[in-house]
Amino acid sequence: MTPLGPGGWRKSDYARGFARGSTEWEISITAHKNSSKIPIHPLRLMKDLREVLPQDALIVGQSGSTQAWFEYGFTAVTHNLGIGTWHPMGAEYCETLGAKLAMPDRAAVCLLGDGSMMMALPELATAVKYNIPAIAIVCHNDVFGKMHRTQMVNYGNRFIGTELPIPHLANIAREFGAHSERIIEPDQIMPAVRRALNSGNPRYWR
Repeated sequence: MTPLGPGGWRKSDYARGFARGSTEWEISITAHKNSSKIPIHPLRLMKDLREVLPQDALIVGQSGSTQAWFEYGFTAVTHNLGIGTWHPMGAEYCETLGAKLAMPDRAAVCLLGDGSMMMALPELATAVKYNIPAIAIVCHNDVFGKMHRTQMVNYGNRFIGTELPIPHLANIAREFGAHSERIIEPDQIMPAVRRALNSGNPRYWR
């Protein structure tokens, strides 16, 4: 093995291979990041969030399939709370409220799926009562995505306990007293986030 001097690893075959793979990956997902299709592609959501959110925003990515899109599609420029695939579902929104209380001068955003949000719905009341202006962005597809895909791949589309009868969550958030919006088209993403950032109130959109 040939020792490398300071910074020499950047010239190694490993580093060059990593850089090449990273470039190929970015090229492969460009079309999805710029997609205008409905339903909104998760990579388009990640791209628009990166463009519109403050550089120092605290982003909490949910466990499960939503976490995968966050890890691979969101470009981090500061420390984010990517809590990992095996993190207990349902705790992410609560953690976002805590992060906002700990760092009130920074935007706090929770990116989660509808299954996880269903587990944390009562905490919308907490956010409203104590006026904790955290933002919840919910990807709504009526399934526990990670388990659903596992059953698709390993069990020939024999689904058990992964298809969910999710109600209109934006309406429920309004009943709690939070501001909420339902986003359907990709071009609605960034204006909705700007409204959320400027409101100073608990915000929810899906």
